[in-house]
Amino acid sequence: MHRVIVFSRSLDRYSYNLLSQLSLSRDYRVLVCVEEKNEWTRLGSERLEFHELGKSAHRLDASMIFRMRGLIRDFNPQACLCYTSRSLFLALMVRFLFKIQIPIIGTRGAIGGMSAFNPLDWITYLADRYGTIVAFSKAIERELSRQRGRLLNLNSTHFQTIYQGYSVLNTDFLFQPIERTQEDKPIFKVLCIANDRPIKGLQLLLESVSVPVLLGLGIEFHIVGRVGDEMQRKTQGLVSDAPQVFFHGFQSDVRPFLREADLYVQPTLHPGEGIGNAIAEAMSAGLPVLTSDVGGAQELVLDGVTGLLFKTGDCVSLAQGIRQLRLDPVLRAQMAATARQRLDQHFSLEGEVEQYHRLLQHWIER
Repeated sequence: MHRVIVFSRSLDRYSYNLLSQLSLSRDYRVLVCVEEKNEWTRLGSERLEFHELGKSAHRLDASMIFRMRGLIRDFNPQACLCYTSRSLFLALMVRFLFKIQIPIIGTRGAIGGMSAFNPLDWITYLADRYGTIVAFSKAIERELSRQRGRLLNLNSTHFQTIYQGYSVLNTDFLFQPIERTQEDKPIFKVLCIANDRPIKGLQLLLESVSVPVLLGLGIEFHIVGRVGDEMQRKTQGLVSDAPQVFFHGFQSDVRPFLREADLYVQPTLHPGEGIGNAIAEAMSAGLPVLTSDVGGAQELVLDGVTGLLFKTGDCVSLAQGIRQLRLDPVLRAQMAATARQRLDQHFSLEGEVEQYHRLLQHWIER
């Protein structure tokens, strides 16, 4: 039985499912070390053990380095998997300082926020190292390679794309879709789940409200997430037949909003989402998706098949996409059905487990 140690801030639905299936179906013993426990670490699983590390103060937290070194020494793993940049950096420091010969696999779920000229980013993600960086989309892998090429004009083989197992959403009764009627509806609900960070594009979404092609179509925008007062004030003074905008704040459970919606919109700006968990959840809930033509979201949403792509940063293009799907309920239903199939075929948990198994075997057997 192979032993793998995992370091992360916490677990989410996708990392828990991966590690559980890896331990059960591929005969791994997995020790998961998290800074704080949550609902997923409390579930437990056969051959999946949990240890609470406590929070690290910063990337050079000496006490955390010694705690991680002790866990690695006692568990004696054959590979190490890190889910956050901080845990990856600290694990690399443990390997370097204590001469521990263990392959270290890191993950990267975001495109932006990284530079070849940042020494910590270079050490963590870009330098030649004994291990692999798993990118959650090809867009992330391309950006990692691009950043590395800014300093070294060399191709790197230590980046690999492995998609998360979004297919589990299709078998989770919590995300089962409601039956989407192909008849026209008097009120058409457009859902966006995002906080008002600039990259999320909420400003663009609100600008589209005033585009003439959306007037008089009975459209409602429902925004779920933390949105400041200044952003909310931008919707004041709209003409009477413009789409209405409703802000629902942060919601720990977004499923009721997914059930009520007719269309999911993700108006991300450059450089785009790493992949888009919210998009996958909307697809599984039986919603067509409209998103910008940038980043990893394009790998989830096939333009004209599972949803539509609009020109990044163009509120008119966004509004035209909403109008097209508002006026074509048959197309919406077709896209929604195809979207769920795409998750099963191209983002399966079984495929993710098999790829991680092969990657771990590659490093363990070296």
